[in-house]
Amino acid sequence: MLKIDLVIDGESKTFLAPFISARILKNTIKQFGDSDVKTDEGTIDDMVNYIVDIFGKQFTYDQFLDGTSGDTLVPKFTECIQAVTGNLNDKMNQIADESPNV
Repeated sequence: MLKIDLVIDGESKTFLAPFISARILKNTIKQFGDSDVKTDEGTIDDMVNYIVDIFGKQFTYDQFLDGTSGDTLVPKFTECIQAVTGNLNDKMNQIADESPNV
């Protein structure tokens, strides 16, 4: 289960991500499929908006930016990506091995 702790209005709050659908996986691969993620302002906006979306908009963009430390943004983003994609390549290879004629 994917979770995040934020400080909102001086109070620590914990949020859990809801069900992560296949559509979220598809959108993740589409948006962040290349591994050359730059760290400019636009990319940071994309990361934060992605995290807000993954958590079902239980908190806002601004609440995330103000409620987490700067050094946790990229690790939390990476954790979200990994939670969504899991070991997708391994699973795809396993399916290919089990069904060589497909």
